[in-house]
Amino acid sequence: MKIFRISIVLLVSISLFSCKKDRIQKSKKEYENISTYLDLKKQQEQVFVIDTLGETPIIGNLGTKILISKDCLMRQNGDSVYFPYMIKLVELYSPKDMIYHQMPSVSSQGVLQTDGEIRLRAFKGNEELLLRPDPCQCEVHLPNENPKTYMRVFYGFENNGIPNWTSNLQDFGIISSLSPFFETIDSGYKGHLARLGWFACDAPIASDNGAQLTFTSTTDELENIGIFIYLNGTNSLIQVYNMESIILPLGYNAKIICLGIDSENRLYQFYKELIISQSEEVDVEMTEISETALESLLSNL
Repeated sequence: MKIFRISIVLLVSISLFSCKKDRIQKSKKEYENISTYLDLKKQQEQVFVIDTLGETPIIGNLGTKILISKDCLMRQNGDSVYFPYMIKLVELYSPKDMIYHQMPSVSSQGVLQTDGEIRLRAFKGNEELLLRPDPCQCEVHLPNENPKTYMRVFYGFENNGIPNWTSNLQDFGIISSLSPFFETIDSGYKGHLARLGWFACDAPIASDNGAQLTFTSTTDELENIGIFIYLNGTNSLIQVYNMESIILPLGYNAKIICLGIDSENRLYQFYKELIISQSEEVDVEMTEISETALESLLSNL
């Protein structure tokens, strides 16, 4: 009986030790919300004060040119705008800036090829101004060494808090005779806007078939990290929500970037390249990275 009791104690001890060991092995590293860090790194709006001495065109730091008449701006109640007023501009041309701003190039039509995402706003004091209806418009020039003939004006909006793009002005209740296509000019693109806010120089990526990537990890909690997929050659950026990508076009070289930050402000990353050929699962294992190395990684996508 004594031997039996000892055996029971040993079995219970071994069982408890095994359970404890399993719990230790299954513990995953947790992260803070990466959006806080990305917001600190994202490009800040450029502010241009337009008064009686100031005239458009406005030229942004990265070469975006804005031509807009004061007479084509109006206040929220339809009143005319008088000097001075402000133009605010954000220029996103690189995948790094799009990642920092969390502005993926995705629409209801799927993944978009992009040659630039811009936010253009006008203010009188704290009041955001509107663009008057057609025939009023805002002319924009986007720099590009090799402009394409098929790029369209896409307008940005949020769908349940997630950035999205559309080329259909009727989605905003706007009827316009403006061409939805960008013209190619010596410096890049010229387009005409019927609406202020986010706009982009985009085109849908044609694909008869596609695949999805899902993300899992045995080492890291993924809920608070940022997961991005960059398609080489198209400047397309996809942000992954709920651990599953949208349908991705086949045949493209995808660069996967996962970004995390812990409670001690240490940065972590996961990077992988693959060819989109079939739906598959990506096993993420985050490793610590310095801010300088992360900046270099994103700059060289």
